[in-house]
Amino acid sequence: MAQSKNPSQGRGNFRRPRQTDPRSNPFDIKPADSCEAPYHFVPIEPGVAITDTPVFHDIQQTGDDFWSGQLQCTLTALTPLLVGNYQIEYRYLAEPLKTAYQRLLQDRRVSRQPPDDKKLIEPLSLPPEGVHTLVPPQQASQSPTGPQTEATGDRPAAASLQTLPGRIVISARSLKGMIRQSLQALLSAPMERVQERKFSFRPNLADAERIRPAIVHRCEYDAEGLKKLEVEFCPKASQGDYCGDIIYVLPDAVPVLEKWLRENDPNLGDWNSLEDLPIKAPRADINNTVLGLAVVSLRFAKKLRAEKNSRAHLEDYVLVRYREGLDGTSTFKQAFGTGQGYQWALVKVDPTLDPKTFQPISLPECVLREYNAFLNYIADSSTGHLVKHPNAKDLTQVPENIRKFRLQPGDLIFVEYDGDPEKPESRIIGIGHHFRFRRLYRDSIHTVRGGSAEDSGRLRKILCPLPEEQQTGGTDRYQGAPKTLTGARNLFGYVGVERDRYDPHRPNEPMTFGIGEGDFSQLAGRISINMAVEVDPEHPDRFDANRPGRFLNPDYSYLVPLRPLGSPKPSAVEMYLTQDRLSHRKDMGTLCTYGDTFDDASAGDLRGRKFYLHQPDAANSSEPAYQQSRSAQPKGRWCYELFHSRQPDWKTGDTFHLLGNQAPIARFVSCPGTKFRFTIHFRNLRSWELGALLFTLTADEPLIRRLVEALGQDQVGELNTWLARISGWQNTAPGAPLLALKLGHGRPLGLGSVHITIDKMIRLRFDSQGVPSPEECNLPDVRFSTIQKLAEKIRSALSEAQVQTWAKRVLLPWLQVHRYAGRKSFDYPRKPDKQGNLLIYEFHSQERKKHAKGRKLKKTGQLPPGGLKSLDQLDEEGK
Repeated sequence: MAQSKNPSQGRGNFRRPRQTDPRSNPFDIKPADSCEAPYHFVPIEPGVAITDTPVFHDIQQTGDDFWSGQLQCTLTALTPLLVGNYQIEYRYLAEPLKTAYQRLLQDRRVSRQPPDDKKLIEPLSLPPEGVHTLVPPQQASQSPTGPQTEATGDRPAAASLQTLPGRIVISARSLKGMIRQSLQALLSAPMERVQERKFSFRPNLADAERIRPAIVHRCEYDAEGLKKLEVEFCPKASQGDYCGDIIYVLPDAVPVLEKWLRENDPNLGDWNSLEDLPIKAPRADINNTVLGLAVVSLRFAKKLRAEKNSRAHLEDYVLVRYREGLDGTSTFKQAFGTGQGYQWALVKVDPTLDPKTFQPISLPECVLREYNAFLNYIADSSTGHLVKHPNAKDLTQVPENIRKFRLQPGDLIFVEYDGDPEKPESRIIGIGHHFRFRRLYRDSIHTVRGGSAEDSGRLRKILCPLPEEQQTGGTDRYQGAPKTLTGARNLFGYVGVERDRYDPHRPNEPMTFGIGEGDFSQLAGRISINMAVEVDPEHPDRFDANRPGRFLNPDYSYLVPLRPLGSPKPSAVEMYLTQDRLSHRKDMGTLCTYGDTFDDASAGDLRGRKFYLHQPDAANSSEPAYQQSRSAQPKGRWCYELFHSRQPDWKTGDTFHLLGNQAPIARFVSCPGTKFRFTIHFRNLRSWELGALLFTLTADEPLIRRLVEALGQDQVGELNTWLARISGWQNTAPGAPLLALKLGHGRPLGLGSVHITIDKMIRLRFDSQGVPSPEECNLPDVRFSTIQKLAEKIRSALSEAQVQTWAKRVLLPWLQVHRYAGRKSFDYPRKPDKQGNLLIYEFHSQERKKHAKGRKLKKTGQLPPGGLKSLDQLDEEGK
């Protein structure tokens, strides 16, 4: 039959999928694109994790190798900074603030009003000390009070919507998270808070090669789901179309079918609808009544005669049920507002087969097990397909649909195979019950080889507590205490879970199983942090809330329309997984995924801890908005702020991001140069632990060189190359710190780069009675002496080969992701859609299509890996 449109496109009573010619030249497969993104990863090497025995709180350590005291710190915003504690809906804004927002929209030529649930994000602040009123006080007092926010439990006072706030406050929780993340990466500690997610993919995303329709002959179910499935493959279609000839019956054509049957076949007896008909496995019940359904529509019959010049081919078609939708119904289609969906289809069968000798194909057990797992994934609202689904509120019936769903003889399914195109039964690797079906990746974020019979799901090593952490030791006083802990858990503590191993039924608990017993299943940290409070950079002893240059966009009541964050999630395998196993592929696939099949040897590993790269250009907020061409690197406000239609994120489809919630409106975004003060308290830190903390907070070129020399790694080529380039980076940005940390909202857009300096270090000395006395330390001496201790600890804990591994695989990437001086701007990778719009989604969609096409072709060469450019490549920029 001639090709027609996809079931979701076109008009007419019948439709069938558009196919591509599978006889594609394998050399047409292009490798995955290497790209930059505003984030990268520091690998985790559990074999070189820095560990030590735990330090408990019942004894105050007084030796010279233990440190207690405080660090008095100043945090300086290098780029605009917003730690968004409050999210306020547009409907609850005071009228003057709504007016300012509407003026901002008008100036950007958007005439529509924002929706009531459009979010405005504000930081936490203290009461103003010198209030500058933006509107008359009587109007400010009449502003409504909005609902509580989920994040913080309350919202700013009504006055904060009308007046300049007092000192901005950064929560201790945010500061601790920032410091802990960097320190854990430096010490190569396993990750312990990683949400579990499973992902699926469409095997025929690009085309339908090696996807063949089949008709169910027999199926059996047990408590686990589908136990046995026998099918008949439909013949390969004409013109090289592997998927076969399918005619989809539109819902409005069903009454025509029923009418035709009543008029032309009186032998069917009494029935009310097509559901009442005894549809059986077609090979056992081929008859002219079923075949005749192909000429239900006179208009369509004429179309067939025009294309085929004969109606003889119609005698090879049978009526089958079509189970559209991931859950076997049209629930998803209805949730997206695209109609009721199909229930019936006409499929071509092979008329030459003798029904007396025909033997259906029995599908492998591993394929059925994967199919059952996929249905569970669809219904799972904690780690599966419904997690954060944009239409989740309209899909509440899906789990119930899954529980009730059963395939039946006469159903149409689609089978993916990887073998001889003429013998699809040679190696069946997956099934689905609608044309654009999905299959579950073999692995998940937490587990690997989750679909194999030998291993039902082994936890990834970078998420497991180290074996020595799961061992207990010590005297009777510390019975049940862990034998050792990673540096991060030693410093910040842990809360163990009530089991000794990973439980797949409770996957989102902290990865602290097996650590400690009894009273030692939890341990408080030895580092505590105060809130950071804004100070006047020029007058630390007083604070003027009205000083100019404190916040961005004063002309619009300090409103800043942010670009969409648009961060791809771990489902973006090209970004989140290593791409170093393409040589293990047996096809021309372009990506290492979570495992395309149950025996995929090319599945990638998690890249490690994610860090957002610094973008110093975002600090140039005073730069005019449109001094650059659209293709130029973003500068200044272009990095983070929406302007008008020349901005690539201005509009996606019919959605203006100034009106949508993917791109929130920020208010009171602190300008670069804003300073905050806070204190870090520490107790009973070993010298090497203090050295690791100081390095995380204040690493600069002299301290880095001291660490490298003390490790004996000063001759390592990669580190030497990086160190040699420091002067060049600093020359391009005089006065900029070499390294910095990231904090707050909008980090992918360049916001939140901060630099910490230690103003004073106080050490507590204890006499024989345990009475402390403060002593101010010489900070430069302490930094260098404790970094020497850190190097000694690493060298004593690791072999020479392991030290080199730590230096190359941990320290160097850590330095690269924290580098601020000389960095450029980064944007999400984009590709143009059919209208020429540069979209983030389109990049990832095209990468998946290339992979889907390539994995159906026999391997003829080796493709280079794509995905994220390496950190080494990023550090070569500017040469």
